[in-house]
Amino acid sequence: MTPQVIAGRAAPRPALGEVFPPADLGHAISTGQVTLHYQPQVELTTGLVLGVEALARWEHPRLGLLGPDQFLPQVARADLMHQMTLHVLDRAMEQAAALAAAGHGTRVSVNVAASDLHGPGFVDHVADTLDRYQLDRALLGLEVTETEAMTDPERSGKVLCELHQMGIHLSVDDYGTGHSCLAYLQQFPFRSLKLDRAFIAGLLGDPGTAAIVRSTIAMARELGMPVLAEGVEDDATLLALRGLSASPLKASAWPVPFPLGSSSQLSAGRRRGSSRSCVPPHRRSGPCHGRPDPHICTP
Repeated sequence: MTPQVIAGRAAPRPALGEVFPPADLGHAISTGQVTLHYQPQVELTTGLVLGVEALARWEHPRLGLLGPDQFLPQVARADLMHQMTLHVLDRAMEQAAALAAAGHGTRVSVNVAASDLHGPGFVDHVADTLDRYQLDRALLGLEVTETEAMTDPERSGKVLCELHQMGIHLSVDDYGTGHSCLAYLQQFPFRSLKLDRAFIAGLLGDPGTAAIVRSTIAMARELGMPVLAEGVEDDATLLALRGLSASPLKASAWPVPFPLGSSSQLSAGRRRGSSRSCVPPHRRSGPCHGRPDPHICTP
């Protein structure tokens, strides 16, 4: 199984020391100042864009474009994260539907927190939004960190199974930052795993980190879970990842996150990589009795 990569994220210049009143944060969400940029998720050997991750950006009227690290922690402290998640989900699904209508049907993934999973009506909200935009459910992905999933395993598992049974792709985000073993996470219907960027950053200079990455990819392969490597920013790291795979690598350059207005980059990337589509078939197995196979690309 060949790892996939997520390009390095070029964050805007931080607004150091800037403190935003909760009212300003809520206003930014409700008035559409929070927009989305997209990070391609690229298959190593073919260059095929398998999907994109939606990343929040704040088009601040005074400070310009702000990256998530510059305002999301304050959103969380202001107890506005659920409102933010619903906003990002709505915009992501709307834009995914627009991409599909333009002939660029690509899975769009959104990060969700335990508070979202455990909130009342979350599954119904996702289903209603999918219906509103008439979006194929296979084109929506939700990413949950292992720490968030383990906050309340029984409750999280129930909600994740409902989402999985709707046909939504579920992924473990930032794997390696928590304390869960990969085998234990198999109780949830996750279909792919994103290796935290801290491991990718240390891949070249630390043999121990390289060993962890190698063993994680091997174990994920045995469990049938594709691996996404987050934070690949140079060719040397790319070549190192290729060395951990049995398949040759054909891609060497990765774009930075882009807004929907630059979707031509996405279509160009798909043409350079492959014309295949990645639509996973289904089989009867897994914790939800109907877990789809991980990415299987069909001609």
